[in-house]
Amino acid sequence: MASEPPADSGGTKPGANNNNTHARRHHQNKGHGRENKKTFTGAEPKLGVFELGADGLIEQRAEFKATDEKIIIQIGKLYDPLARQSILKGELVEEEPPTLKDEPNKADEIMYSKLLDRFLLKKEKIASDLCKAFNLYLGQVGPQLLSTLQELDGYEDMINTCDVITLRRLLITNTITVTSKKTEPFMKMFNAVRDSVNLIQRKTESDQEYYHRFVQSIKVIEGACGSDILHTCNGTINILCQERGTKLEDMSAEGKEQALEMGKDRLQAMHFLLNADRSRYGHLVDAFCRDYLSNTNNFPKTLKGAYSLLINTVPKRKDKGRKDDVASDNAGLSFNTVGEGNDRKEVCERCGWNHPTDMCSAKKHRDGTVLHILGSTSGDSVRDDVDVDDDTDVVF
Repeated sequence: MASEPPADSGGTKPGANNNNTHARRHHQNKGHGRENKKTFTGAEPKLGVFELGADGLIEQRAEFKATDEKIIIQIGKLYDPLARQSILKGELVEEEPPTLKDEPNKADEIMYSKLLDRFLLKKEKIASDLCKAFNLYLGQVGPQLLSTLQELDGYEDMINTCDVITLRRLLITNTITVTSKKTEPFMKMFNAVRDSVNLIQRKTESDQEYYHRFVQSIKVIEGACGSDILHTCNGTINILCQERGTKLEDMSAEGKEQALEMGKDRLQAMHFLLNADRSRYGHLVDAFCRDYLSNTNNFPKTLKGAYSLLINTVPKRKDKGRKDDVASDNAGLSFNTVGEGNDRKEVCERCGWNHPTDMCSAKKHRDGTVLHILGSTSGDSVRDDVDVDDDTDVVF
């Protein structure tokens, strides 16, 4: 009868030589092995990169999670569902092989042969897809992280077999898990707490990205310290007792644990809100502070509540980067478009130079005429000590 299907090796060892050759070529020629002055963007820049960042473990965790999610989504779109399941589960996932009856007839044997051929084709397809997924992951590994991986035992075997499961596990270990023994443990703890305290929402960062980085910072603290020591303290229990009008000594052990957890969540929420972009959400904090003076506490009580508050609040200003900031700063200005292009500032009606009329302090007109009356058209006082040379544009 037909031979038994191959045994599950627990890893990914596709047998297609062309895939292995491609993996070697990818490993050698993607710019990893030579110095590259340009910023590494990966084989597919839209997916992000895996790298040992200089910004600390928080950024590494956030970067890994974002890139990993994008690659998993792409794998789900392009490859067999079992390939995706294998990567997420960390071990090879296959369909159950067909079985043959104890006393088969001719029809049973024919059916079994067809099912087995289909099973083997499916197995080969999954192995091929896993190798392609391996190349996806490897293509996004930055040079510094790749150098770290190359020093590990079994690296060459992983490359030769296109073992994406092992590669992803190593990426997790070297970018997310706090396992380095080269850093003094108390320094590691302090750095984790410091980085979390200093984590603020960037001007162009979305609320979702900020929330994701914030959560990662807490996980870094938990990994380095064993728990979230930044937001867990007995002082929060005392505050809750005062708010409820109860006494600490009257609380049960279970009640204290619940209060401690509740206090931790509230402190995380406050941390998250106060470190949000002030230009977008500072008005919320100001309003909550005014409410608190009126004995009304509207501050969010949970981290998820604080995040929900931000994403459901219309920011005080749109924050899409420098272009919008410049546009808003120049709002209301008129531009000279006659022969000079449209990038010049408004022409002063008093002296003819390129600056707002109400800011004019020139002693001479652009044509050389002495201006005997000093002052702006708006009646505001101006400086009388500015002598403008004929060949100089005054820009304030």
